[in-house]
Amino acid sequence: MKTHERCLLMVIAFVVFPACTEVFEEDLEGAGVVLLTPPPDHTTTANQIQFRWETVPHASNYRIQVASPSFVNPASFLTDSASANTSWTQTFSPGTYEWRVRGENSNSHTEYFTRAFTIESTEDLTGQVPLLVSPADNTVTSNTSVTFEWDTLPFTDDNRFQLREDDQLGTVVQDLITPDNTITLSALTEGHFAWGVQATNTVPSSSAFAFRSITIDTTAPTAPVQVTPASGATLTDGTFIFLWQGGQDALTNTSDSLLVKDAFSQLIRSIGGLDGSHADSLGTGTYTWSVKTVDAAGNASTAGPIAFTVP
Repeated sequence: MKTHERCLLMVIAFVVFPACTEVFEEDLEGAGVVLLTPPPDHTTTANQIQFRWETVPHASNYRIQVASPSFVNPASFLTDSASANTSWTQTFSPGTYEWRVRGENSNSHTEYFTRAFTIESTEDLTGQVPLLVSPADNTVTSNTSVTFEWDTLPFTDDNRFQLREDDQLGTVVQDLITPDNTITLSALTEGHFAWGVQATNTVPSSSAFAFRSITIDTTAPTAPVQVTPASGATLTDGTFIFLWQGGQDALTNTSDSLLVKDAFSQLIRSIGGLDGSHADSLGTGTYTWSVKTVDAAGNASTAGPIAFTVP
């Protein structure tokens, strides 16, 4: 074999084979998942369960499922989620359940391993946690009127609702008592908040607080700043760069969209998820371009249009 041929094969082996090891992951067929907690046929009055299992070698994530009363005859399928962690916490109503876990990677998965557990109803609310329904955790909204909803725990007489600044340890903004499972607050100010519910009864006993996060954002981000092409610019036919500085928002993340129209005001480009630049080629014509910055609550600011020509 000639020297240059040997060198070429060595380069191919070095470049190709390491790449293959990144694509093909270890086969998980026949591997097991060791379930830790809760133990088999666990019965408890605490309605918040932490599921734990041991790490499966070569698994990149785990599929956890929960059904009631069983997977053979499910009346409801409560959970079907993937997690990179070896634990999962969830709150349940009284009833009988089965949970199962399998290890997964891009190439294969283990079999499911299953256990049963039962949540019993009790008048003593100690150790229980209310089931929050809506808004979802980490909601971002531009609405200043929000309805908060939760499922009432059995044997609850009243629910204590709290709204706190920033997080569950923040300053209390609202502290209300209601027998209902919903509260609507109006004229909320902008900011990051935690909302929570605690169940109480005349036993007397009280549950733990359950909290979720919510952000109220009613202010549009600052307008983006267009850099190139400048107004009236004449560009050479070929690839060029749209360049701008995205708008900023005080409370939430933002994303930019590039909007390009032709001489007839027809939208020919609408590209979202950009970060300050975009390479493009449009061909001969007269165009306008704009940039729209949108925050996580849907508030938006737009810069442009700026006209330019490709001769």
